Amino acid sequence: MQSKLNIKAILVVLTLALTHLSLPLSNKAMTKSTSAPTPGDCISQAFVKVEKVEYRGKNSNGQDLVFVAWRSQGSSSCVWFGGGYDIPGNSNIPHFGDEVTVKVKRRLGHEDSGGFKSSVAINGNQVLTTLVTIPRATLETDPVSFEVKVRTTVGTVLTRTARLTGNGAPSLSTATQTFSQHSSLTDVEDACFPTVQVSALNFLPGAGPKPDRVTINLAAGLSPAAADCFGSPKVSILVRVTRPNGVVDTGQASLDPAGTSASITLPGTPGSVASFEVLVTAGTGFVTEKSSISSGSF
Repeated sequence: MQSKLNIKAILVVLTLALTHLSLPLSNKAMTKSTSAPTPGDCISQAFVKVEKVEYRGKNSNGQDLVFVAWRSQGSSSCVWFGGGYDIPGNSNIPHFGDEVTVKVKRRLGHEDSGGFKSSVAINGNQVLTTLVTIPRATLETDPVSFEVKVRTTVGTVLTRTARLTGNGAPSLSTATQTFSQHSSLTDVEDACFPTVQVSALNFLPGAGPKPDRVTINLAAGLSPAAADCFGSPKVSILVRVTRPNGVVDTGQASLDPAGTSASITLPGTPGSVASFEVLVTAGTGFVTEKSSISSGSF
């Protein structure tokens, strides 16, 4: 009876072992992604993940070819992958794109590596692929295992500016108000940008040692599409007044996200104003790195 039980136990172990050996080696890959989906804003939830790694033999030059597929996944149309880091004052920011590094270990333990770099920014959920070339010595053995790392960025920096201009002292009733927007990426939907609107603009003349001041009331916020991705916008204000003699006085202020009004002191001698320009800019967003590492056997 005991010998029959032992035989059954051995058969079970052999069956499990054979089942394990019959699985494709590519299924043994381990993948680790930074910032995998977690509750929170859509930038934190966005992630990149290595989906597939395959050895595709050698090319005509005798170099090894490794196929890599990875997914960039976000939950909002305001999520972009591969954008560049914002450079204040620069309207042409180069994309970061995707960076793929492949390390292989060969049968006799030698290691080689190759890489791929794109400069493309993408929006939404997409699977990207590339074929990485790995240098190979003339008598080198085939690769048996791999480590793949994919790096990219996610996010963008967005600003919307209200520009008010006019003749005479600053006043909302006489001002012409126009809007412009800027992003560290092109083709971002309008709904992703912050909103800003000036509701009051007044000039308070000074006298003697008391300087001229300009007061502003405003509202800045985010659309529902952007509110899930970005923090409340911060506001910066720039006021320029040109005096009748041509002298330009400039004042500035910055508001916390909850701020709705500002009083800006103008330097120089108080007096009449020939013309004015007021720039109210609401800014939000950021760019951060995401990566995924996968290792396994071919």
